[in-house]
Amino acid sequence: MRPAPCQKFSRAGLPKAVLWASASILLGSCTSGASEKESAGVRDLVTRLGSSEEEDRLEAQKALIALGAGSVRPLLEAFPSEHVGLRIFYRTVVVRMKEATPPSPFPGADLGGPIPPYPILAETLVKIGGPAVRELVLALRTAEEPELLAILDILSRIGGPAVGPMVGEVQGANPGLAVRVVEALGDMGPAARRAVPELVGLLGRGDPALQRALARSLPRMDPRSLAVARELELLVRRSPNEEVREAAAQGLKVLERSEGK
Repeated sequence: MRPAPCQKFSRAGLPKAVLWASASILLGSCTSGASEKESAGVRDLVTRLGSSEEEDRLEAQKALIALGAGSVRPLLEAFPSEHVGLRIFYRTVVVRMKEATPPSPFPGADLGGPIPPYPILAETLVKIGGPAVRELVLALRTAEEPELLAILDILSRIGGPAVGPMVGEVQGANPGLAVRVVEALGDMGPAARRAVPELVGLLGRGDPALQRALARSLPRMDPRSLAVARELELLVRRSPNEEVREAAAQGLKVLERSEGK
């Protein structure tokens, strides 16, 4: 007999069929009044990412990936608060979500089981891909240094779907955040090539730290860009900042090496 819609399932020893049935139910068959049970079901899946059994972890991960955007918030909420490098990230993300949502029990305080380690949470968000980008980019605005780097790492690994929203953050962010986002785009390499036309104009103006980051990162995004080469040459000749001139010269060397290949 098929379980009733949104029926809360047990955490212990879930077989593959039950995990996938749970995901199917959560994807659309729940009634509008069952959101609390639905959330509990997704959190149960997130909890199983911390299982000692590899098969349980993998099947829970598959179910969460199948849920897509519906998994993103619970995954972010489950980032372990006791992990030094993620403590602030956990707090800022959950606080922001609570402020943007009608009051509800603190969702990350008790997952009812072992807290999944950061690597599998990050891997699951990467595999969700595009649907995870919006929440991750919003989290950039409040995260501090250790957590900021973790979010940017996930966005870099997502790749193409994250490029446009990340460019938007560069154009509207404070200089410190803009520098970090540009560096993450550079880490994507050619996968971020479509960001170059929108970012190249920032080379000739703005904060020197951002100019340095762009000079280092743009040649990695598009090693054959003539527009980037022109702007870097102008910086080498005209920038009053020695560090900017040095970064521009290094960027030109990257472009020259690419031409020789």
